[in-house]
Amino acid sequence: MLARLPAAWDRGRAGAGVPHGRTVAEHPAHPPRIRRHIQEGLRFVTGDAALRAVCLASAAFRFFFSAVTIGCLLFPPRALHICRARSSG
Repeated sequence: MLARLPAAWDRGRAGAGVPHGRTVAEHPAHPPRIRRHIQEGLRFVTGDAALRAVCLASAAFRFFFSAVTIGCLLFPPRALHICRARSSG
């Protein structure tokens, strides 16, 4: 049997997304804007040199890995002269 997920991860149950020990009525009527959260996170990351370096390295890796993956999908069929399967009909 799978281990039970923490209460915050319980998405399929009633009251999902409500922190442990709180009810829905205790949540603020106007939740903070998502843009404000994003700006706060960006300020935090750009304010720290180590986090900035890790983020830039991660972004560069993901970009070039995506390019290599696309190359791996496109190059072998052309190099091996493999054509697409034709549909019968």
